[in-house]
Amino acid sequence: MRSFLYYIPYAVLGAMAFLAVFYSTGSVASATVGLVVAVFLAIKGKGLVTVAVLACVAVLAAEALMGFIA
Repeated sequence: MRSFLYYIPYAVLGAMAFLAVFYSTGSVASATVGLVVAVFLAIKGKGLVTVAVLACVAVLAAEALMGFIA
């Protein structure tokens, strides 16, 4: 029981942060691009700063591309 309760704060924080990702940008599409890039880089074992910076760059590029197309 104790080990189960140990992980609850992490699960709740993860769920809250995951949902906040989709509302943190101008559109859900650019947020999804950033999330995919971040997950890919994290799986590849890149560091936190690298993942965060490149995910932000991906969102910026997606927003610029969507603004250019629209």
